[in-house]
Amino acid sequence: MTITRILTVLMIGMCFKVHQQPARQPYWVSETGLTQFQQAKNIGLLAHNNQDGKYFDNIVVGSRIRLHTNDDKILVYEVTSIEKWQVLEPSRTYLNLDTNRTMTEAQLGFHYYGKMSGLVLQTCIEKGGYRQWGRMFISARYVGTETRKQVE
Repeated sequence: MTITRILTVLMIGMCFKVHQQPARQPYWVSETGLTQFQQAKNIGLLAHNNQDGKYFDNIVVGSRIRLHTNDDKILVYEVTSIEKWQVLEPSRTYLNLDTNRTMTEAQLGFHYYGKMSGLVLQTCIEKGGYRQWGRMFISARYVGTETRKQVE
């Protein structure tokens, strides 16, 4: 399955440019805008928490997110969950801050990006001056497609 190339994202009253991840560089994240995670089976968008990822805190369950694609479609998603995980060093195990469930890095990646549908936004969580203390994952389900006229 070919993942749609996302050009821009409209959410929380703001428009974000989306950069494409270079081939074979799954840890590369643009310093500005959002980055489309190429290894995701669904649509994964990454952002640094000191850049555009800082706005992810304004997203709530039920928020609508619109993705403008390279084939000029507007894909609409609705946020269904927001989960925060602490990175436990040195094992790189992740602890869900709401449920206390733990996962390895591989399990967490598959949990969010191994599905063939949906949208996931990801950024780091800063705590105590450490910018990569944890991770925030915002999951959204597809609710429809709009035309440009419906959005304007």
